[in-house]
Amino acid sequence: MTTWKNADPSDLKRLAAISTMLDGHPKLITFLFHPSKPELNDAPKTLQTRARAFSSGERVLINVGLDLWSDSGDTKVLDLFTLDSECLRRAITALIALKR
Repeated sequence: MTTWKNADPSDLKRLAAISTMLDGHPKLITFLFHPSKPELNDAPKTLQTRARAFSSGERVLINVGLDLWSDSGDTKVLDLFTLDSECLRRAITALIALKR
């Protein structure tokens, strides 16, 4: 579980949106984020390289998470269509949450 003290409200909002998207994939939150401070576990490109061990859908979710966090995932719209319908729904829900 990610617990951040003294996190900026925008960091918490982005984390909440990403957590919503990754519901059902808790290992991806742990993979992406430092557990006690509002930052990624590593540089985005390093995380993408390490993510090669994950499924193609998990890699897309990681890239979307990186885009939502720091605009560093390089996700293309068509990448979203490789997700199953539930993951796609959660990704769109995360985007809407950040728009509010």
